[in-house]
Amino acid sequence: MKGFPAPYLDGMASPARARILGDVGDNSADRWLWGKSCPDVALLVYGRSAAAVTELETQIKLLATLHGQDFLHQIDLKEIVRDKSEPFGFVDGISQPTIRGTYKGLRQSDPIHLVTPNSGCGWFLLGEDEFMPRILELQQDMLTRFELRGTVWHGLSSGGYAALKYCLRSPRDGLAFVVAPHNDPTILPQWEQEAVPYLGLPGWGEPAVTTDLLARWSAEKYLHAMLSEDEAYFGLTHLKPIMTALDGWENVRALVLRNGRGHGFISDADYETQLAAAIHDWEAHRGTPSPWKERSTACPTSR
Repeated sequence: MKGFPAPYLDGMASPARARILGDVGDNSADRWLWGKSCPDVALLVYGRSAAAVTELETQIKLLATLHGQDFLHQIDLKEIVRDKSEPFGFVDGISQPTIRGTYKGLRQSDPIHLVTPNSGCGWFLLGEDEFMPRILELQQDMLTRFELRGTVWHGLSSGGYAALKYCLRSPRDGLAFVVAPHNDPTILPQWEQEAVPYLGLPGWGEPAVTTDLLARWSAEKYLHAMLSEDEAYFGLTHLKPIMTALDGWENVRALVLRNGRGHGFISDADYETQLAAAIHDWEAHRGTPSPWKERSTACPTSR
């Protein structure tokens, strides 16, 4: 258990996690229906009938009671029916679907995951017209509701591209905390197979090249970009043009993580350390005090 990530060990109701998650005021843990006391186990009970579930549940509760366990809360699940559609159109009823066109989706994927034509990889890169107004509306609502001074946009690989793009297009202060972001999605090796077939779906905008958006860069924004040491293609083809275009700006930083990880991945330790450093540098650049100062001194990286 000691090796588990700190957020997992702290639980959602701890004061530190409450501040990070915004669970304060009306959303504080003492107002929750359950979860005020951190549970040790979440157990899902299934059976071929309601009677079978009840019988198994009774046996489990008896054994748990004999071993000194208490029950904090119970949620009665719905009966599993033939129509397993989720509210978002996913069809398996238990987990997120395999994305059509990806390596996993093409190899031994259960056809049930591939029913909806809207789960293509390209939506994340192309869903500009549909998602951007909603994202900015949500951002403004969160900033106002919780009296926040800015937004951290985070993502890995194509998510890094989206995070940097949204940071650029947002009219508010922002930190783009990204790992191996794309510059031009259309030159990616996967583009033709995983995105082009879905270009015609409604609500999808043209894929913007990041360097074409950098005219919107301002002193209120900050870029903290990371790469793993073996990511030469993404470093030279994607991140280098971005950094070259931003040459001369003080609110830009790129570094190599010597973590032995593959494309777009970052360890929990590097995530915590780099995020602390990025927020500290962003706050210092804006001239506002940062609570992250003491945690931002140890960065196992080369810059």
